[in-house]
Amino acid sequence: MSKEPILATPQQDLCAVVANAPKNGEIVLAPGKYVLNRPLVVDKTILMRSQTGKADDVTIERDNATVLFVIDGKPTFQGIAFHAPAASDDAPAKTNEYDSFDAFAFKSAVAVREKGNATFVECKASSRQRSAFSARGKKAFITLDKCRVPHSGEGGIFADDKAGALVKNSLIQNTRLGCVDVESKGSKITVENSSLERSEYAALVAHDDGLIVARNCKINAGESLGAHVLRNGRVEIEDSTVLSDLRDDTCVNPNSSSFYGVLIQDGSAKLTNCRASNLVVGVFMDSPNACLEMKSVDFDQGTFASLVYDERSPKIKISNCNLAQGTLEIKEFAKLLEHIRQKTSIAKWDPHNFSKEQRKRAHERKTQYFEKILGKEYPRVGRSHVPFYKGGALDLYFYVNTRYGGSFFLTKNLASPEFSRPSTGDVDAFELAIGTKTPFYLDAKGNTIPEYEKKYNDLFRKLSVAARKIWDDSSISRYETVEISDDARERYFIFDFLDEPELLEINEENQSSLTAYAAQSESSPSIQRTLSLDDALQMYSESESDPTETSKEERTNAVQRSFAVVVMIEIYQSEADYVDEHEGAAEVLMTKLKEQKRWPLSDLDRPPIF
Repeated sequence: MSKEPILATPQQDLCAVVANAPKNGEIVLAPGKYVLNRPLVVDKTILMRSQTGKADDVTIERDNATVLFVIDGKPTFQGIAFHAPAASDDAPAKTNEYDSFDAFAFKSAVAVREKGNATFVECKASSRQRSAFSARGKKAFITLDKCRVPHSGEGGIFADDKAGALVKNSLIQNTRLGCVDVESKGSKITVENSSLERSEYAALVAHDDGLIVARNCKINAGESLGAHVLRNGRVEIEDSTVLSDLRDDTCVNPNSSSFYGVLIQDGSAKLTNCRASNLVVGVFMDSPNACLEMKSVDFDQGTFASLVYDERSPKIKISNCNLAQGTLEIKEFAKLLEHIRQKTSIAKWDPHNFSKEQRKRAHERKTQYFEKILGKEYPRVGRSHVPFYKGGALDLYFYVNTRYGGSFFLTKNLASPEFSRPSTGDVDAFELAIGTKTPFYLDAKGNTIPEYEKKYNDLFRKLSVAARKIWDDSSISRYETVEISDDARERYFIFDFLDEPELLEINEENQSSLTAYAAQSESSPSIQRTLSLDDALQMYSESESDPTETSKEERTNAVQRSFAVVVMIEIYQSEADYVDEHEGAAEVLMTKLKEQKRWPLSDLDRPPIF
């Protein structure tokens, strides 16, 4: 490296600075955001580092396009964040030779191509719509050391066409596709001493003859897969932990592959000195061509089934393993899950399973609580011709003179009469609300006034999408952020309690068969997530007599359940990204919204906080 570093500032043309820098030169970036109107192309060996050494202090950004291309040399980047946010209306032109270098499917915030061999130390990369890092080509190679990928619209790091990568001491999380994804023969990614967490698809994805080797890693499947192996892909996991975010009340869907440690389809997996924890299935072999080798693997009691396999597959080699929950053939496993699924519906409920009096009483309790926190209910209700539980729209209830200075739309369709679903991590049941400072007015005939109708419809649409998602997916969490598609746009929301939850005393006498079945009793075993495989098999093999048939005396039991209104608050994308990337940021966002007297309303006529 040259003796005299080149100091660059955000006001300079960074692309020109790099192009003019000598080979083996050093470029030091002053703190700030470097916004590019064309990709930063590096074709030589240089050192580029932030002046402070912190990636949060220096960001190189380009709208919805590749930020950095490395096509030759062995450059090193230290303490820099590379970010490709979603495109804005005034995004710079993207027609140049480097943006057309790849097919759209292989674009990323940082791309290493041709003869590039790039090293990133204590860097951060994210792309709202594409991958964070990618390598393509026989000589292309990426090394990540102490790096972070906090969020990406697709993968964390991707390699194909005989490219390679080494990831060590790094964190990749919250990706839509694989945290680590490798494709094609000769392509290999090695991951060491790293955490791969909460991909919507899988932490590790190896396909089309690609190879992933993971050593001493924490692989958190989140609510999906730890590893997915398909089309002759290979995964080797050593000295690692594979776990999930499975909750005790999770309803297992036999048609999905959620909460599986490793799913093998026409490929091979090798696990050595590993621990699998809190999974529905440790390893699922979904094809007669799947190959598995396991040595010294411990499946703990939290795993529902250690191994599920295709009876036609002889390619299983197991030694010195603790298969705590045993093995099952695929057909047997599918029947078992279907049986349990029918008995453990968590989010959805059928009004016909409750008496008219139970439904009426629950409705009254909700109304009492709503009026306590929001004031008198508006005397008109937006009724749906098709019930919500049958796929129709919501019935809407309106509160127009609230202490928050705005109007609120609320549901009363979500929480079941026994107040046990849907739930968050903090309350047993909740209804959903959305608020606006726009006044709520109807004319004498009960029709919306035209000047407000667009706003009402917009709120109703957002509330409906979120309610349907909750109904289908079972639950949400306080401060959880969600992205909702609306008229080809992406909207972002965060959830919070509108007020302190109410503690209700519920008499379980004459409750639905589902509720009675879920109750803990000697005559009706628990169907919570802690159910062992032996218990489940015993349930499945029982006679056709209904296990919910207990006496009235056995089912009469007063319990206390917490109930709340969860309000969805629309926020900016930058705020959603910040909350996803920084621990404790949700509480900070809520505090600032309250200081500005904007909480808990969904009006975006304010500047972003982050």
